[in-house]
Amino acid sequence: MIGIFDDWYANISQAENLINFPRIVIGSPHENPVILNRNDAKGPAGIWAEDNKYLYWDVTIAEKGLYDIKFFFKENPTGPGQLTFKIGPIQRVVQHTDTTKRVMIVPDIALHSGPAKVDGWFTNQKSPRTTVYPFYVEIKKKDP
Repeated sequence: MIGIFDDWYANISQAENLINFPRIVIGSPHENPVILNRNDAKGPAGIWAEDNKYLYWDVTIAEKGLYDIKFFFKENPTGPGQLTFKIGPIQRVVQHTDTTKRVMIVPDIALHSGPAKVDGWFTNQKSPRTTVYPFYVEIKKKDP
């Protein structure tokens, strides 16, 4: 029985999706919006539990178009600051002053199709060394 398990394990551990993780598809009619959560994120150990650890997602943007992006944080910001995010070659910095909401929304971002890396973080204006990463991100392709 151990030999059967060892053979199975050797076979499954070489599966293509374990060696080369598939990218999350954004902008597909099959799933819109897409939720990027910490389970699917890449980064150092501890990204699930710690808000100050860098994380990112490898995605494929299925269709060129306008997208709304929502960044959800575990807690409300402790003060005004800025949300910085990057999707492929696009980078934006958005001022955020509403400390009563843990969601930061960025509408109407024009994305091109193809592979991209998604990351984003909030930096408190009063303590710029305090960076918080989102608990999850929602990306929705807008109707044409």
